[in-house]
Amino acid sequence: MLPPGGFSIGRRGGKDLVILDQRISRDHAEIRPRGEGYELCDLNSRHGTWVNSVRIHSVLLKPGDEIALGAPDGPRLVFSPLAGVARDFLQQLSVVDPVTSTADLEKLSLFLELSRKLDSPGALEDVLVSLIETTLRLTGAERGYVFLQHAGELRLAAARNQAGEPLPDDASISRSTIHDALASATEFVFSDTRVVASARLRQSILDQHLRMVLCFPLRPRQVREEVLQSQIVRPESALGVLYLDSHAAARDLSALNSDLLHAIAGEAANLVENARLARAEREARRLQQELAIAAEIQSRLLPLDLPSLPGIQLCGTSQACQQVGGDFFDCLARGSQIFLTLIDVAGKGISAAILAASLQGLLYAQILSGASLPAVAATANQYLCQRTSGEKYATGILASLSTEGLLEIVNCGHVPPLLARASGQIERCREGGLPLGLFAETQYQAHSRQLAPGDRLLLVSDGVTEMENADAEFFGEERLEQALAACRSLEELLARVHAFRGSTPMRDDCTLLEAGFDGRP
Repeated sequence: MLPPGGFSIGRRGGKDLVILDQRISRDHAEIRPRGEGYELCDLNSRHGTWVNSVRIHSVLLKPGDEIALGAPDGPRLVFSPLAGVARDFLQQLSVVDPVTSTADLEKLSLFLELSRKLDSPGALEDVLVSLIETTLRLTGAERGYVFLQHAGELRLAAARNQAGEPLPDDASISRSTIHDALASATEFVFSDTRVVASARLRQSILDQHLRMVLCFPLRPRQVREEVLQSQIVRPESALGVLYLDSHAAARDLSALNSDLLHAIAGEAANLVENARLARAEREARRLQQELAIAAEIQSRLLPLDLPSLPGIQLCGTSQACQQVGGDFFDCLARGSQIFLTLIDVAGKGISAAILAASLQGLLYAQILSGASLPAVAATANQYLCQRTSGEKYATGILASLSTEGLLEIVNCGHVPPLLARASGQIERCREGGLPLGLFAETQYQAHSRQLAPGDRLLLVSDGVTEMENADAEFFGEERLEQALAACRSLEELLARVHAFRGSTPMRDDCTLLEAGFDGRP
C-alpha cells in the first residue's frame, strides 16, 4: 500500500523513491491520497512528468497507468497501489553509482524494465516470464527456468529460451544443482565450466556439455538476510529457484554487478510471494462473493410470509453460524392443515447448504402432492441414501396441525418437539425414528396429539440445545423447557438463548419454529 501521507519522488536524498538521473529534479513529483484514490502531482520539475505519454501537472491515477519521469522515455513506473513492491524494488536505484559506461547504462535500463514489468498488474506467470527474459539478457544464457515449491515439491512454473519461446521441462537440467541451491544460503554459479575442476561439477553438467550454469534460490530479501546471518538453511524457506544455463560461452559474468543479480532474485521472490498473496486474496474475495450470493439465495428459500389458517399462528427464524448453513424450516397450508418442516443437514457451510436446498424442494413437492408424512419422510430418506451413499444425513421434524387442533408428528432422529400446554405444563414429544439418509429401508411412523386452545408447539434444531456459553456448558433441553414456559414469544425465547451464549461464537446453525393454537373457528 502507498504511505498514507503521500509518496515522494526525486533526486534528493530522503525521498520515498530516489532516482539518480540528471533528468529527475530534486523534488520531482508526489503521489497524494485524494478521496478514495490517488493523485499524481508534478512539483514544477524541470523536465516534466508524463502519464500514459501525456505530460501532466496533476492527474487522478488509475491502476495500470504508466508514469514516465524526466522524459517520455525516462524512468517509468506502473501505478499499482495494492502491489506495494515498486518502492522497495526501485529504491535499489539509489545505491547504483552514476552511470559511466555503456554496460552500466544497459544494466540500469534492464533494471528499470524489470521493475516496471514485475510491478504491473498481471498473472504470476507474467512475473516469472519477465524475470527469465531479463536475466537471460543480462547473463547471455541460452535458456532459463523457474521452479516453484508446491506442497514440498518443485514444479516448473515458467521457462523460456533466448528467442522468448516457451520450453518444456527438460531432463538435461542439472537437478542436483537445483536441489543444492535450495539447501544453500546463496546461489550456485558456474560461469565457465572449462575453468572449474571437474570434481566440482555435477555429472549432468558434464554429460550435457554445459558451459555456464547459474542457479538462484528465490528467497524474499528479509528471509535471505536471516539465512545469511544464521547460516541455518531450510529448503522450504525458498519459494523456488531460478535456473539458467548455456551450451555456448556466455558473456563475462565478472563484468556484471553481482549485487544486481542478487537484487533481481531477491525482489523477484518478493514479487512471487506478493503475486501468490494477491491470488489468494482474489480467490478469497471470489469465494466471499459466492458465499454472499449463496446466503441470499438461501434466505429467499425460507418462507417470507408464513401461511395462516383460522386459529393457528406461526413464527420462525433461522440463523447460520457461517454465511450459509444446513438448517431450514418451511410451512405450507393445504386445506384445513398447516404442514411444518424443520430439517438439520449434518455439517456446515456450502455442502450442507446445497443438500438442504435440494431436500427442501423435495419435501415441499411431496407435501404439496398430498403424500402422508411417513411417506414423505421415507421418500426423503431414500433420496439421501441414493445421492450421498450414506456419507451425509439429516435429522428433522415433519408435522401437520389442523384447524381442529389435531397434531401429527414424524421425528427423524431430531431434537424432540416441545408442547407448552395452556395449563403451564411442558410436554416433550419423545417418539422418534432414525435420521434421514442412513438406511434406505427405514420406515417412519406418525404420532398424534390433540391441542387445546392456548397450546404452543416448538420445534428447534440442535444448534439451540447445544448452544455453548463461555464455560462450555450446553443450553440443554431443561433450560429450553424453562425458557418456553417463561417466554411468551419466540423472539423473547431466542434472546434468552443468546444471553446464555454471551460472547461465545456460535458453533452450529440455530433454527426455531413455533405454532400456536387458539382454537378459534
